[in-house]
Parts: sequence; structure tokens; C-alpha cells
Amino acid sequence: MTCSLIEIDSEDPLSSTIFTKAYDDLFIPAFPNPQEREAPQQILDKLCLRRHGYYGRNGYHVVVALLDNRPVGLGVIAYLAKSNCGVIEFLAVSPQCRGQGIGSELQRHCDQVLQEDAQNRTGRSLDWLLIEAHDPEQVFPDQDSSDPRARIRFWERQGFRRIHLAYVQPPLGEWHAPVRSFLLMAKILNPGWPRSVPKAILATALVEYAYTPIKPMPTWG
Repeated sequence: MTCSLIEIDSEDPLSSTIFTKAYDDLFIPAFPNPQEREAPQQILDKLCLRRHGYYGRNGYHVVVALLDNRPVGLGVIAYLAKSNCGVIEFLAVSPQCRGQGIGSELQRHCDQVLQEDAQNRTGRSLDWLLIEAHDPEQVFPDQDSSDPRARIRFWERQGFRRIHLAYVQPPLGEWHAPVRSFLLMAKILNPGWPRSVPKAILATALVEYAYTPIKPMPTWG
């Protein structure tokens, strides 16, 4: 099935409207616990910050898959320059459109964007990819838009392996609490690395990933 992929621009009203629809249809069902998800405006604010260079060499992107002008897929990704890591924060396709190649097309596009970030910032390819996923021991199928165990198997087929670390997601907002329902998985891309991410690089990535912009947001003329 052919779909179109667009990268969301927080300063374009139509683009922001498309993202809000994708957020309602795809993001909220995947994270019914509000402690686990950022508000849509927080995500748009991050895009604005990235546009104005607030994240330095790091990158942040939101990609929506459209079918007949309707959002059917959503990807939220980040590039962490110090650890040369691509983070897939969120990747999902509408249940009605699964099994039709849309998810694979969206994932390939997100991988390409992250590789471009790495080349532009460091002049070399990504060393690894990182994802958060619901821990099947903590989150049950009726608490997610798909079975967490099936999602883990999907990422394992893509070459990801669990990082055995007691991971706690930092609070995502002023009124949020830390969340312990996620686990981390990594995919090694650097052929010179061992089968696991070096501990120092993993620690650097987690510090970069947990970074929260100061408030109030800067203003630009």
C-alpha cells in the first residue's frame, strides 16, 4: 500500500494539525497511562527548539505516514551526537493498516533520517540504535494498543536486543512521575563493537536522552 511520509514542521499550522490528529489516533492508544506520554505541545515545542539550534548537534524529528490524507503511522525519533546514537522514541501504525508495509516504510525512512543526522554531525554512520518498549512483565495487552510481547518480538526480528538495566523513565513534565514500565533495547550498527553497547557510551546516551529544556522556552524575534 502506497502512503506519503511527511516530516512535521511545528511552525506550519497544517503540519501541526496533522500531527495532533496522529497523536490522538496513535500515540494516546499506545500510552493510555498519561504518565508515560508527553503532551502534544511538548513534542511540537521540541521541534521548535531543534529548528532554532537549542539542542546543538542533537536532532529531533516527527514523521507521519498519510494514506488518503489520513494519518496512519507516526514516528518520533532523536539523534544523540555525543553517543552517536539514533533513538526511536515511538513508531506505530494504525491497527487497520498493519501488515501492509506501511510500518516498514516508516521505519526505513526514520532510519535514513537518523543516518543523515549522524553523517551531518559527525561525518560517519550511526554506531547504534536505542528504543524504549513496554516491559511485558509490567504492561499487559489491554494497557497498550498492541501486545507488548508481540512488540518485543517485532524489534528482536529487526536485530534489537534487550539491555539488562533497571531502567526508570524520568518524569516527562512538571506534573509527571518517574515511570518503571519500560525496558530498553539496542541494535548495534558499528561492526567494530562487541555484542553490547559499551557502558560509558550507554551512560552518555541516557544522560543526553533524559535532557529536558529549561523553562520558560527561549523566544526568537
